[in-house]
Amino acid sequence: MRNLSIIVTTLLLMLVSPWAQAVRVNSIYQAEVPVQSQSPQEKSRAAQVGLVQVLIKVSGNSQIVDSNPALKAELSQADKLAQEYSYTTPTTGTKSKLHILTIRYDVLGVNRLLQESGAPTWGQNRPLILVWLAFEGPNHSPDIVDSSVEEMQAAIKHSAKQRGLPVMLPVMDVTDLGLISVNDVMTKSVTALQTASQRYNSDAMLIGHVMQVNEDFTSQWRLVIGTDQWNWEIRGKTLDEVLSGVMNNVADTMVARYASVMSTTVQSELTMKVSGVKQQSDLLQLMRYLQHLTPVAEVQLVSVTGSDIVLNVSLRGTKQSFMQAVALGKNLQPQSKADQSDDTLVYQWVVH
Repeated sequence: MRNLSIIVTTLLLMLVSPWAQAVRVNSIYQAEVPVQSQSPQEKSRAAQVGLVQVLIKVSGNSQIVDSNPALKAELSQADKLAQEYSYTTPTTGTKSKLHILTIRYDVLGVNRLLQESGAPTWGQNRPLILVWLAFEGPNHSPDIVDSSVEEMQAAIKHSAKQRGLPVMLPVMDVTDLGLISVNDVMTKSVTALQTASQRYNSDAMLIGHVMQVNEDFTSQWRLVIGTDQWNWEIRGKTLDEVLSGVMNNVADTMVARYASVMSTTVQSELTMKVSGVKQQSDLLQLMRYLQHLTPVAEVQLVSVTGSDIVLNVSLRGTKQSFMQAVALGKNLQPQSKADQSDDTLVYQWVVH
């Protein structure tokens, strides 16, 4: 690889640019809070409410503030972490005086707050969830909810957004209809749905069957990640209540799998060998990706031999948390299982 020194210099300038695998959820550091006015007092109150929303999304723990006195004590300083405010304009001609204040918080500041309080951090790179949902009601025969059903899609995405979950619905075009039926969703036929899901390049499947009986809703759900599965039955008075319940369960399950406590200082180091890095653009993308992983404190290029590179990676967390974060991506494929006594990880760079 030519001009290695130029490449390294370029990396230092470009690492600030975003690049991600899985789905990079930037909105987890943003909150939307209803306010009665644009007064400084109301703005300060909203900053605290919004910070609670953000801490829940970033940590993945809905009880993070109530269960952590150190975090609760910091809420009075929420204004210092708020970087940007914007108000929506109230609808003309209505009596409502309600505004929606959107607040964006400092990423490093929020992460530092969680780290210093010993709370877990769930990074911005999160599994993309494909939702297969069959809905039936008193006057509605069972049918698969697809991306064209705007009201239902909005409700699903709103509930998912509250916990920082990236979701998508199938398009149910000719290809999908040739692979699955509404019965496959209702019976949660994992094999058939996994086959149909391949075209969407998702990381997980959430399969649901929601039934409306009179004024109540009942539902059964199955979350599938790889070979692991979780099942829930959720009831509610409204569809929003049901969707909120399942998204809370999904988030809690994923936090247990992916979130970990990160230190403010380097805790460990490992060596990483990556093959298949054939172009300068591959190296740039790889370095950007690694730098944006939550457990990573620093990445240093050690050597380049043909299409093989060796990196030294400094971690704020454990090697296990790093490997889990890498597993969310699609471009780094593990080539061997690292021995517990060996800090060298071997991966293949795959361009899709």
